[in-house]
Amino acid sequence: MTKQRELAFIGMASVLGLLLLAVSYLRLPYDQARLPTALSPVGLGWLGLVAALSGLARVARPWACCLTLAAAVPATVILCIAADVSSDPTRHNLWPFEVGLGMGVGLFHVLPAFWIARALRTLWQARRASG
Repeated sequence: MTKQRELAFIGMASVLGLLLLAVSYLRLPYDQARLPTALSPVGLGWLGLVAALSGLARVARPWACCLTLAAAVPATVILCIAADVSSDPTRHNLWPFEVGLGMGVGLFHVLPAFWIARALRTLWQARRASG
């Protein structure tokens, strides 16, 4: 698979993860949108699943895959910040911390899934090669 197709696949999966996360997160009132508990488990699970499948299939380069998938979480947070600030400019005065926390949550869900799947694939290949 070419690099462009790899990144297109990972990009489309990230956009779908962003949509899954944004559907529930953007509807929450400002005082109830607490990271990371307010994020949709379905969206986070989707990002972890795509990361694991990418690790098993070796679809993309490791860090390109993980960082692109994890970026869907802070993108969701940025969308929420933009929506809230447009109605009340005094909200989200600590937005850089919210974005950083969002990236941490994304990496927390994507990195282990990717690397565990990659390790399982390597073990499976080694066992298959040994007979």
